[in-house]
Amino acid sequence: MLAELNFLWSLRIGVVRIVSEDIFEALYLVDDCSYLHLTEIATGFNYEVYSKESHKKQFAGNFSWSELNGSPIQNPLAAARALALEDIGMDAVVVSSVALKMLDQF
Repeated sequence: MLAELNFLWSLRIGVVRIVSEDIFEALYLVDDCSYLHLTEIATGFNYEVYSKESHKKQFAGNFSWSELNGSPIQNPLAAARALALEDIGMDAVVVSSVALKMLDQF
């Protein structure tokens, strides 16, 4: 129940967006130096990493549902976030949800 309330609050404050029915998008600030943008697609998730300072794209990639299903993390957004951070080799000591309107700056 608490996880559901947290998700609903994230929708309300704009850190998670429903792109279409059951399709999600989220943006995270990682270690106060990079933004991680996740977008759910039919086959899994796409991710893009931008520099906080320059707003230039640093990395991009995607994960299939089969890769995400192998994760011990049950929440698909959280699993995609963890896999993306692992894929690009970021330590990710501090990861914070941020409003998707920040994407307008990129």
